Amino acid sequence: MPTVSVVLPSGKGVLTNTFLDVDAHFKQLALAAAKKIGIALAQCVLLSNTGERIEFSSTPSREGLVDGSVLTILLTRGTRVFASRDGHAFAAVTREGSVVTWGDDAYGGESDEVEDELADGVDYVAGTSHAFAAVKENGSVVTWGHAQRGGDSDEVKHQIETGVLRVVGSKRAFAALKEDGSVVTWGDSEYGGNSDEVKDKVADGVHQLVANGHAFAALKEDGSVVTWGCEVSGGNSQEIEAQLVTVCQVVGTDRAFAALKEDGSVVTWGSEDHGGNSDDVKFELTEDVVKVFGSGGAFAAVTHDGAVITWGDVDSGGNSNEVWAELESGVVRVVGTMTAFAAIKEDGSVVTWGDGFRGGDSSAVQDELAAGVVDVVATQVAFAASKDDGSVVTWGSGFYGGNSDEVEDELSKGVVDVVGNTGAFAAVKEDGSVVTWGDGRYGGDTTSVPMHLSQ
Repeated sequence: MPTVSVVLPSGKGVLTNTFLDVDAHFKQLALAAAKKIGIALAQCVLLSNTGERIEFSSTPSREGLVDGSVLTILLTRGTRVFASRDGHAFAAVTREGSVVTWGDDAYGGESDEVEDELADGVDYVAGTSHAFAAVKENGSVVTWGHAQRGGDSDEVKHQIETGVLRVVGSKRAFAALKEDGSVVTWGDSEYGGNSDEVKDKVADGVHQLVANGHAFAALKEDGSVVTWGCEVSGGNSQEIEAQLVTVCQVVGTDRAFAALKEDGSVVTWGSEDHGGNSDDVKFELTEDVVKVFGSGGAFAAVTHDGAVITWGDVDSGGNSNEVWAELESGVVRVVGTMTAFAAIKEDGSVVTWGDGFRGGDSSAVQDELAAGVVDVVATQVAFAASKDDGSVVTWGSGFYGGNSDEVEDELSKGVVDVVGNTGAFAAVKEDGSVVTWGDGRYGGDTTSVPMHLSQ
């Protein structure tokens, strides 16, 4: 049982030599630290001694923590906004832990029916295409939006009243990971809302949940993977089950999965048109891969030296030949729309490929993306890049977020976070205010943002 200390970025101690069981979840530690400081859990982020964010659902054994480890607790600047790339609305968690929503009323933008339950204590929010699920500090879950697509969780109400660590969503269903390593699902059964066929396999030992658009994958403590949902979209992995051992990461496109193994090799399954078949690059995926990313229809794997390997739908970024020279080294992260990719390089530059109209062509903002980019996020058809000076650069389909001219001044400085849904972006500024742009139906109209978030 290691002892762990938690400090503020200044070095000031919060918790000193706290005993933490090797299999205890970091949420317990974060709650204790938040209580000591006098803030809500929603305002806290735990960082390892290397500066990497630690998920509250993780454990000391999984993170390799040793006795005497020192973690940093980072206090967020109040408002955090959440959305799903397939979603039609936004949900913001305020400094006080309450939730406010906007966007398409029928698909999560209106939350009046659960207003009291969302008044305080919310940690974070997950989404499907048409609903939201809020996980509270006490481990309970509150849902709203389209009833058949995850908004109605009455059938599993008693299973998600306590002990929930994490919730993820496919397009029309949710899956919740509990403290005991079990999984609870609800929503459209064809999209993974019913996990009865694998209930024994996900009754314990699960430590990570991943969703693509139509199915779920559960990564277990022993490195095996369990899948369910639409069979042809990755929900059935029986044919490659023997290969799904020592897995350390699973990522999805819209209808396929890719599993990264401890030896640096990659295994894929699901729809061949969406990256489920990687035969064309199988020899390149036998070793040295450190991370895999997905668009709607293709995958991009980054190797140890920062090179990029792509496969899947050529019209969705599965063919990167036109920019291969720029992707030979130095890539640290890749982000996808439904049909294009953007790669962030070590020098802060961005390289794009795929469908030109939906983010694959960034020539119009090439100079602005030549340096200083620290993050990129996406809607289904546009990108937004955050720069180290607090500004934001956008490109792709103009109506769905690629054109931010109307809020250009507000995005010129002070932006600390950006999130995207189907067709709109929301940016959080240093003062906690929120700026939106893109399709107004999905929350992109700034006038639709609740008044106290837009000031």
